[in-house]
Amino acid sequence: MKKINIGIDPGSRYFGWAVVQLEHASGKEEVIDHGVIHPPESTHKTIGERLEYIRERLESIIELLKIEINENDKLTITIEDYFIHQGAGAKVIPWVQGMVLWLASGKHKLETKFIPPQSVKKIITGNGRAQKTEVKKVIITKFQISDNLTSDEYDAIAVAYSGLKKDKCNGGKKCS
Repeated sequence: MKKINIGIDPGSRYFGWAVVQLEHASGKEEVIDHGVIHPPESTHKTIGERLEYIRERLESIIELLKIEINENDKLTITIEDYFIHQGAGAKVIPWVQGMVLWLASGKHKLETKFIPPQSVKKIITGNGRAQKTEVKKVIITKFQISDNLTSDEYDAIAVAYSGLKKDKCNGGKKCS
């Protein structure tokens, strides 16, 4: 039996995603895939157009994973929960999170979790106030992956892994 978690680093311009798998029998943890969905700004100028572009691509990822896993495997999704104090992205992030929640939990009936950045950092590094560079270093070492991914990809991998480790929070509830 495998537990497969899709980690989401939500953004309307750069949307990081990653798939991390835990093999129960062996305890092996591995990154299956990762990427960034970046709606072209020349053709996706409005938030609605960017959300639709992201939704289409994320849905393709979910559907492919649902085809590839067997009936004993469990597919879940973990969304990084943001609290942004300022900036243009402050009002958009909840819309992106809402779209992911609807797609994953509502449409595809996947167990969906939210996890705050401090919890991700604590799970990955042992320090809830760790810098992004510390998280990146641990991710590179733990999963033996390239050191030239985008920050959105590293964040999504960290969120996916943390979601596997923080199993007690589900149903759209916050992990702490």
